[in-house]
Amino acid sequence: MQIVVLPEVIEQKLKVNERKEVIDFINDLVADTSDGLKRDIIEILEEKFEKKLSVELVNLKLELMEKISSSEMQLNERITNTEIQLNDRITKVEAQLIKTEAQLNERITTGNEKLKAELVEKIANSKAETIKWMFIFWIGNVITIIGGIIGILKIAKVF
Repeated sequence: MQIVVLPEVIEQKLKVNERKEVIDFINDLVADTSDGLKRDIIEILEEKFEKKLSVELVNLKLELMEKISSSEMQLNERITNTEIQLNDRITKVEAQLIKTEAQLNERITTGNEKLKAELVEKIANSKAETIKWMFIFWIGNVITIIGGIIGILKIAKVF
């Protein structure tokens, strides 16, 4: 006959055969002792269980703290490795950008020099063309003026 009922927390911590042994032990003690002594025994057992439970809780807390600390160290290591990898990538991209910038500057400078040479050549050609056409128009004007003077002289019958 079961007189003692174990709290649910205790039942969960003990195996089935351990529960039965604890209940039988408590029942035997309770059956052999008086009411006051029974209460004292139950209080003593309760205190022992609470102490054992608190020790287990402390151990669990320490174990959790160790796991958290270990996880934190692993995360910090991963973050550091990722940061190093990102810095390496950034450095490589910066080097590529500097190289590309230098190449573009060289192409722009070369292109500008070619354009400048072409522009100077076109200006020189255009000056020569302008002088040629100016000379042609000047000759045309001189011939026209000479023709006009000859015409006026013929009209005036000087010739």
